Amino acid sequence: MTTVLNNLNPSLVFKYFEEISQIPRGSYNEEQISNYLYNFAKNLNLEVIQDEHLNIIIKKPATAGYENCPGVILQGHMDMVCEKNKDVKHDFEKDPIKLKIVDDMIYADGTTLGADNGIAVAMSLAILASNDVSHPSLEVLITSNEESGMTGATGLDGGLLNGKYIINLDSEEEGYLLVSCAGGNRSYVTLPLTYKPIDENKVAYIIADVMGHGIVSNYIVAMIKGCFKTLCYNYQTAADIMNKLNQILYDEFDKMDVFTTCIVSIVDTQNNTLDISNAGHYCPIIIDDTGNISTENNLCKKNIPLGVLEDTKYEHSTISIKSSAMICMYTDGIIELKNQHKEEFGIERLEQFLLKNYKLKKDDFIAELKKELNEFAAKHNFDDDILVVCLSNK
Repeated sequence: MTTVLNNLNPSLVFKYFEEISQIPRGSYNEEQISNYLYNFAKNLNLEVIQDEHLNIIIKKPATAGYENCPGVILQGHMDMVCEKNKDVKHDFEKDPIKLKIVDDMIYADGTTLGADNGIAVAMSLAILASNDVSHPSLEVLITSNEESGMTGATGLDGGLLNGKYIINLDSEEEGYLLVSCAGGNRSYVTLPLTYKPIDENKVAYIIADVMGHGIVSNYIVAMIKGCFKTLCYNYQTAADIMNKLNQILYDEFDKMDVFTTCIVSIVDTQNNTLDISNAGHYCPIIIDDTGNISTENNLCKKNIPLGVLEDTKYEHSTISIKSSAMICMYTDGIIELKNQHKEEFGIERLEQFLLKNYKLKKDDFIAELKKELNEFAAKHNFDDDILVVCLSNK
């Protein structure tokens, strides 16, 4: 193997990072990396456990003088996010990551690097392989499928671990410690949609999908919601609202290095029109009153997400909904939902579901959608938040 990182220090860390970069390890494709970690431990005569979820636990006794110290667990995850540039030919199922060094940074050539969380794996392996690092008893826990639902962590038998302290190595900032981050859970929550009447004939809706999860994304959602309600008092078109949103939020988004896709739409019940402005989001699916996919949704003009460029000029489209039976707006969580064969649910399946069920009453429609998704997704594991908003002409 031709090495790229051989001159970097700490040498063992980058040696192992380069090794694991040769192993395809996207979510649900982790058997090879899990076996690599298992064999790594066996070759060092270390105790190792590989469970049914492909989680790996490697145990190393304390060094001399540290036998009576509390045990420490080092934790990371083995899978990575698999994304590539449009012009790059790369098969994440079998191709290694091509590494390169530019100035003092390590990059992948046209793909995601996999440092999240490959660097945690590499650092842990370096400590396990080292003979000159003093430490208490160590347990290295490398979980599977963190990026697509944390099913490895969820399925882990905690009784296999004995350490008193755990150090999670999956963080965003070098040189910082994040204290008291423990666990995760997925909840099903049904909430009434928040919308803003502009006048007696117009109602404005906003559908937004914020990059990321956790506290920052929740903060962004609260900002968008508050700004949207205020702007609806002063602006009458979807484009005006979208442009002002971007102007207000750009500085905050830039500081936090986030962006959001977004649709602002105004339903005019008097003129039977949908005024829509699109910031990098999926266009609505419109079912006409003959039970077919309407071509009106082709008029939806897509622009870049909010928070990318400060001076972006968002446009709007006016779509006739006089002959529409249902308008469906959604986030990518439902489109990118994967089954056990790694097939995505996709727009076509969503369209077919809508065509089959658009005449149902609200509660029946929701029940059928939940059933459809649960039957499709592997072990009912949803990788992302799912939002589906349907406006029906009743």
